Amino acid sequence: MAAMRKQDTNNKKHHRYHHFLNKFFFFCILTPAVTVVVKAVPSPFYPSFSSTLYRRYYLSKQNKNSIAAFLNAPFSMDHDDQNQKKIKKTPVTAWHIIKDETKKGKLQQQQQQQNKRIRYSPCRCLYSQPHNGSNEKEEPPSFVSGTAQVYRQNQSYVLSYRIYNSCCSSNEDGDTSNTVLSKSKLAPLVVLHGGPGLPSQYLYSLVDLVRTKSQQQQRPIIFYDQLGCGRSSQPTNLDAYSISQSVDDLEKLLQHLKIDKFHLYGHSYGGVLAYEYAKRHIIKTQEETNDHKSSLLSIILSNTPTSFALSNTEWERLLKEECGNNDDLFFQRYQCRTETMPASLLDAFQHAGTIWIGTDAVADYIASPPSVIVSNEGEKEVPKQKRNRSPVLLIKGEFDFVTDVCTRGWKDIFSSYGSGSIKELTMKGCAHYCHFEYEKELYGSIVGSFCLEHD
Repeated sequence: MAAMRKQDTNNKKHHRYHHFLNKFFFFCILTPAVTVVVKAVPSPFYPSFSSTLYRRYYLSKQNKNSIAAFLNAPFSMDHDDQNQKKIKKTPVTAWHIIKDETKKGKLQQQQQQQNKRIRYSPCRCLYSQPHNGSNEKEEPPSFVSGTAQVYRQNQSYVLSYRIYNSCCSSNEDGDTSNTVLSKSKLAPLVVLHGGPGLPSQYLYSLVDLVRTKSQQQQRPIIFYDQLGCGRSSQPTNLDAYSISQSVDDLEKLLQHLKIDKFHLYGHSYGGVLAYEYAKRHIIKTQEETNDHKSSLLSIILSNTPTSFALSNTEWERLLKEECGNNDDLFFQRYQCRTETMPASLLDAFQHAGTIWIGTDAVADYIASPPSVIVSNEGEKEVPKQKRNRSPVLLIKGEFDFVTDVCTRGWKDIFSSYGSGSIKELTMKGCAHYCHFEYEKELYGSIVGSFCLEHD
């Protein structure tokens, strides 16, 4: 019996020894092999997980494409643009990856719900791939900044503006009200941003695009943030916002800067403000004009609808029929057809307004031609030969969600009151933000040439 017990004890020890060896070989040999297979084969059930593995794979390819580099490739990158910090490596397991991607997906869903009705905002359509923006210039190097006061019900607010290529300089307080822009031989271009509520920095690239051949004399370009967004005041009362009051603000800014003659450019919703400003100054009595050339030298409307109800309808149609309600696809196809989100556009959305935002805020707007002038004597019709005749340039993108249905009315509107020359242009391969897209250099040269033609 004792011999049998001893044999049984030896068998148990032998069994435990083999069990240990089995575990050792499993963890040392089988686990790495399975890990390589999982990392190499994309999972149809976890697309975010697979895309993360693909990113790790491409990172490892830059490091001699070795298996060791593949396994050790960094999962997450914390990049500091100012300090140029090194890539941060974090421990990588399938659980970490799935947990991180799940958390990221939930945050994106919350952001999409929060911005669901903001028509202009790609915050509901952010690219799924992480990025720090494109390599475009954030903004041109030198500018003059200042502020102008506007009023709502006896309450004072501030409009923040910037002037690039100016012949003037600001005083110690950053104010340019006492400077004279007319020192430049080229009339300034006043730029109106879209939204409403999307600040002007996404249009700063126009400074590099709209250039003359002479490096010694560049056209001054004026940007400002409309009330309610960016660096300007942001009243919380909705009564402080309307298209008419925004046009009043534009007039106040022009008076503040003492601008006599200028070109007016409006992008998207900004084009509506440009038209409404022109509409106020299109009809002038003979005493007012006295055969004097208008201060408004030309009007440029880019990607601007005649009716926001129409553009909202087209938005919903394209989103449903062409994109299957995929917001990411809609943004990349019908808003900005760039590989990555332009840095200045992303920054503009991050500093957008919070009170009066998106085209739903102006959904009832429909452009209409002026027919009468309002004066102290009441309303009276003015003959076409006594009306202002500023030339007009209409620009749209081939793939813009502001389709032909939304823009075709502009030519009839401007023609109805005998405007000057009317030019229409479709930018091939572009969507809503043509100045970032395929033919951005051509876009800039067209805008610059049009202004130069009518200086």
